[in-house]
Amino acid sequence: MAKTFDATLKQLVDRFGADWTAFLCRHLGLPEGTRAEPLDADLSVASPQADKLFRLSDPPGGLLHLELESAWAGDTPDRLLVYSVLAEHRYGGPVYTVVLLLRPEANATAVTGELIRTGRAGEYLRFRYAVIRLWELPSAELFGGPVGILPLALLTNDAEPNLTDLIPRAVERVDRELGNTAEGDMVRLACLYLLGMRYDKDVLRRLFEGIMQKHQSSAYDMLLDLGQERAFHKMLLKLGRKKFGPPPADVEAAINALTDLDQMDRMIDTLDRAADWQAWLQT
Repeated sequence: MAKTFDATLKQLVDRFGADWTAFLCRHLGLPEGTRAEPLDADLSVASPQADKLFRLSDPPGGLLHLELESAWAGDTPDRLLVYSVLAEHRYGGPVYTVVLLLRPEANATAVTGELIRTGRAGEYLRFRYAVIRLWELPSAELFGGPVGILPLALLTNDAEPNLTDLIPRAVERVDRELGNTAEGDMVRLACLYLLGMRYDKDVLRRLFEGIMQKHQSSAYDMLLDLGQERAFHKMLLKLGRKKFGPPPADVEAAINALTDLDQMDRMIDTLDRAADWQAWLQT
């Protein structure tokens, strides 16, 4: 299930890159107004793929590298180092690396913001990166930020006792700023879907009762009533229709028959680069 949460956030970052980079640059202490251009995150020298890479405007220049973690991953610092070195090799540096831990379950003890390697002669490598523990942030800061990071405001510790008020406010803000658009559907869906990292289905049914039906959204049923594979199928078909139009019958049948969660996760990541349904299904 962690992959589905990560994939949902990657879609938000793709669609609202300026919102996310403004949020991340502020936490890195980079100049206000720094702009960022998305880059191909496939660092194929060693077959890894970073979550998201952006080229930053001058100042400060360099690259912004974002990793999203929703589950325990003790190898995170090692992966961040590899991605950072390969990103600089491919695009130039400096590389500002940020790992966003989405819930306490992702808080691996090794993720300290610094990786130090030593040998017989002493220290030979020191790699620093920024760590954002989402649950520790004030929800008001996120709620008052750009709409593309709004779903994060519902995942903090201090949001928990106020969800009955915050959820309708979040949906109303999306309605007001994005309306009945693909972007609005994505943010509303993410508000619901990402809460599944912290709360069980009965709690979400109570919190969202009547809200998602107002938008005739499939997100409510997708999260609360369907299994993980079927949830992926509905998400893929929903996203694909918005980009390519109605799917051919054979493509829809093929998507509904998918059982490989990694493949479905890759499809979400590669949607923006696909030319049509058939090409997307082959990723």
